[in-house]
Amino acid sequence: MERLLTPFFFLKKKETKRIDWVEPFTAFVSRIYGNSIDIDDEIKNFNNLRDNMLGADDANSGKNVIYCYYGQLDYLSFRFPTGGNGINIIFEWNDSLSKGDSWYKQSSLAFERACVLFNLAGLLSRLAATHATRYTVQDYKQAANYLQCASGIFKMIRESFLHAPGKDFDSQFLLGVHYLLLAQAQECVLGHMSMSKMSMSLAAKISASAANLYESSLRSFESMDSSPNAFFVSLASAKHQTLEGISCYLMAESFKQDSKYGLAIGFYNKAKIRLQAGQKSFSCVKPDPEFIHKQSTSEYTNSLSSFIKDSLKGSINSTEKDNDFVFHEPVIREAELPQIQPLQALPYLTLDKLFNGKETAKSVVGDDLFKAFVPSAVTTAISLYSEETAKLFRYEQEEVERQNTQLATVFASLDVEHLQELTRSDSDSSALPKELADARTKIVHQQFSEQFQHLREKPIQLKRILIQSESELDKESLENSKMNSRFGAAWTLSPSQVFASPFRQQIHSFFQDLEKAASIDKAIFQQYQSIKGDIETLCDSNKMDALFGSAAVSLMESSNVPNLLDLPDDNLELEREMKIQLDLLEELQTRVQKLVPNREVTLKTLQDNCLHDDISEALMQNSNKGENSIAIEQLFAQQLKKFDPMRNRLHGSYRQQQLLVGEMRNAVQKLKRNPNFNKKLDCYNQSLTKNKDVSVRLLSSAITANAIAEGISNGLNYYRSLEVKIEDFGSKLKNRLLSRRKEGAQCLANMNSNNHSNLSSNMRNLHL
Repeated sequence: MERLLTPFFFLKKKETKRIDWVEPFTAFVSRIYGNSIDIDDEIKNFNNLRDNMLGADDANSGKNVIYCYYGQLDYLSFRFPTGGNGINIIFEWNDSLSKGDSWYKQSSLAFERACVLFNLAGLLSRLAATHATRYTVQDYKQAANYLQCASGIFKMIRESFLHAPGKDFDSQFLLGVHYLLLAQAQECVLGHMSMSKMSMSLAAKISASAANLYESSLRSFESMDSSPNAFFVSLASAKHQTLEGISCYLMAESFKQDSKYGLAIGFYNKAKIRLQAGQKSFSCVKPDPEFIHKQSTSEYTNSLSSFIKDSLKGSINSTEKDNDFVFHEPVIREAELPQIQPLQALPYLTLDKLFNGKETAKSVVGDDLFKAFVPSAVTTAISLYSEETAKLFRYEQEEVERQNTQLATVFASLDVEHLQELTRSDSDSSALPKELADARTKIVHQQFSEQFQHLREKPIQLKRILIQSESELDKESLENSKMNSRFGAAWTLSPSQVFASPFRQQIHSFFQDLEKAASIDKAIFQQYQSIKGDIETLCDSNKMDALFGSAAVSLMESSNVPNLLDLPDDNLELEREMKIQLDLLEELQTRVQKLVPNREVTLKTLQDNCLHDDISEALMQNSNKGENSIAIEQLFAQQLKKFDPMRNRLHGSYRQQQLLVGEMRNAVQKLKRNPNFNKKLDCYNQSLTKNKDVSVRLLSSAITANAIAEGISNGLNYYRSLEVKIEDFGSKLKNRLLSRRKEGAQCLANMNSNNHSNLSSNMRNLHL
């Protein structure tokens, strides 16, 4: 089957003459920006990119080289004008369809970009033709991808560059090539399918789609404004007839598999007629080696002829024989055959799909060589847009603050915290206020006695180290004094007072620090002693129960609140209803409280996006559209829409908050209408009133205890840091004392050497 695929058409590249970007570009920058800006290296690199593009090979690396230059051209078009008051440069390209020496000159950067795109698409078509002749699954996939991209590029050239000169930029020619390459992509799918177990019906529909595309290509070539090239017309016609015949043949095979022999014979006969017409058309094509391989055309004609004579004729004979002897179905005439519904397997791809992802494409192009240059008009527009984004963020920030304040007000008005305390007091028969319970939780595990013990021991330990250091200095001073008294002026070691003075001053400073710390520790301990009884009460569960639990119980008894087991049915139902509403209230509060941190995260994300939103490229693209550009306000509105998902998320949380708050209000109202709830609420309030003085005192003591615990922690941290300093000081002192002893030993050695020299001199004088 793959041998039935038609020879692949490709395009030769447009030729261009070498130009020099450096001189006109440098002159433009000097004229506009003066000599204060040095971009000679960037201009030379840009010029080298064009030179590399001229010598690009017919390989994947050549595709990257061309795309890199085009990408930098695209960046350049945003920042610098060409011709007239811009960069004074002339681009010269030939007409790839003209056999003569036909060259066109323009100073338009759009002309240069269109020609570079033409060569990129032409290179892709040549790569695809090479891959398609290898007859492997991977090569068919790669060829199809190249053809899809090339087809999309020609469509882009036709729609974006309307005034490019030359026959190869004729609108109808570009449209014809677009259809032709896209049809060849469908043939790649057929080649791929032929190498596996394919559905004949599906393959027939794809073939019909390719035939329709070839027919569209033929009509475009025939309607060219300039005289159409006979080669393109004959090639498109031959491909159209052949693919139509292949489609009929595949549909005949499908009907034969389904035992519909009358339809199968009809499609076989139609396939024979179309394939014979295609063979004849291909034999009349005068292959141009610049657009198609001559050898492949002649081989394909012979291959198609053999297929018609052998395979197709054999299929017709065997099918007719089976139908005559077995099925006896009437043969359907060509005019009565059902239409094959075309199915286009692959669409064209836009230029940004040439690489796997935008990041890959950006890596091929590299950084914008002239990104530091932003037109003044664009800079002004960016500033105005920044104000718009700041205004948008401020509005959302104020709305979030308003919603959060509204939520806090609702919580305060519903007195939700009070209700939660009521449920806790009901569950553990305790009227312990929430603030006191929280404060108690923080100190209940504190070991104040052990912590104060550590606080007393640490300074004593440090003082021992300092006293030991003083002892070492005293010992050194005593030894030095003895040596000085014994040897007098001969003992040259410096006085101990000079050596020890800085060390003694440091020791004195450490002692002062320890005394200051001790006074603070004493004040903390005295404060602890004043509230020790309250702390012991807070940490003792039995004492707390005696103070608060018994009070709650006595109040419950005085209120004559019955036991649940003794309640009549009506009261039991009221208790259940109250429990349901309290549980619902707790669940609603949990859900609504989650909205606040989620809003803050979304708001922070919105702020970051607003701060880092860069629309310079969009502004420059819009300015390059000329008459087709849109108003700056409209562009801003389009760009600001990117923040809509985050804003919608915020607004959705506002609506959800309103719904949840409404449900909370209903739950509270139902609770307040419940007689049993009101009795418990009264009981709870009486309990709080009775123990108010005790609660205030214990709460004050608990807060003080937390402060004491923090003070102890800070004190221990201070002693640890001071210990590090004292240890470092002791290490330095030890090293200096060791050096001091070495100096003393060296002094004694010098004295012994001098005495020996004097004795030797006296002996010599005695001999004489």
